[in-house]
Amino acid sequence: MDNRVDEAGSLWNMVLHTHRRSISKRLFSRIIYLFDHYSTLDKKIEVFADMEELCVIQDENIVKKVACAFQELDQEDK
Repeated sequence: MDNRVDEAGSLWNMVLHTHRRSISKRLFSRIIYLFDHYSTLDKKIEVFADMEELCVIQDENIVKKVACAFQELDQEDK
């Protein structure tokens, strides 16, 4: 199943670089939930960083999921 998650990550990067300014908040949320489900913490944090870079407003659930990812990686200061 890890291979499918890697494929999703590759597809996400392609979509992100191709349609940088037209990605909806909902799509960002979906990809974060996917990475959360498969416990790929680093990818979840990367997507969150992309959201911040593009000034996409995050909802409370996404912020909580990313905060948990930072805690699990012992990077709470970020």
